[in-house]
Amino acid sequence: MQKFKKWGVFFFICYALMVLLFNTLPFDLSQKINEALIGEFRIDYLSHSLIFLPWTIFRCLFCRKSKWIWFILGFGFALAIEGGQYFLPYRSFNWYDMIFNVLGLVLGYLVFFGLNIKIEEYFDYRKQSLAVEKEEEA
Repeated sequence: MQKFKKWGVFFFICYALMVLLFNTLPFDLSQKINEALIGEFRIDYLSHSLIFLPWTIFRCLFCRKSKWIWFILGFGFALAIEGGQYFLPYRSFNWYDMIFNVLGLVLGYLVFFGLNIKIEEYFDYRKQSLAVEKEEEA
């Protein structure tokens, strides 16, 4: 369990750094995404939503008791990224980006809600079975 949690922390740090770098560094790809349209809808907005979908998976590792704290942390992270872009000369703050970041968080909670319940049940079952094994050994 401890080894699993260490790997989870490692993957979360990699994920957070990837999101941070993707949203702050000047990539030619980001300009191409901004220009791509489906009708009047920019594909950039879809990418903002998809980037924040995995945030919910990491909630299972770090904040199993309170879903709202993890959501507020995700909201703060999204706000910090978009707010930081305001100060970068090659990036710009966009309210729609912020809205779609939060939409990605909300969709993540809706999509992974059942998955979170199953993972929590697994951890609870695992904890109980380990306790039973220790009692049997004693």
